[in-house]
Amino acid sequence: MLLVALIVVAIVGVGIGVWGMIAKPRGVRMPVLDLPESVRDALPEIAGPPILIESDPPGATIESTAGTLGATPWAGNNPFLTDTELTLKLAGYQSKKVKLQGAKEARIVVTLKKATR
Repeated sequence: MLLVALIVVAIVGVGIGVWGMIAKPRGVRMPVLDLPESVRDALPEIAGPPILIESDPPGATIESTAGTLGATPWAGNNPFLTDTELTLKLAGYQSKKVKLQGAKEARIVVTLKKATR
């Protein structure tokens, strides 16, 4: 009976640890189980490489097929594994489409043109 209880505790502990690795917010390191810091530091990060998206003028909404990413200037981790088309939109200006390479570090600077009437 004790052996069964130990096996159940081990399975639940591993399940919680795997869930912690899958469900953690991007860019935030959370301990998985109670591993030593040296082992945790050796685990790969789930978050992608850093990206910076700027526009002139600032304040443009950044949209992708996955939804709205935020507004310029925007800095964070590249959430895309494959190449993705982003659209920058700002009232009174023409929308601009740009390509973001998936899983790569990037700095994108876009100059928006005033909309014609």
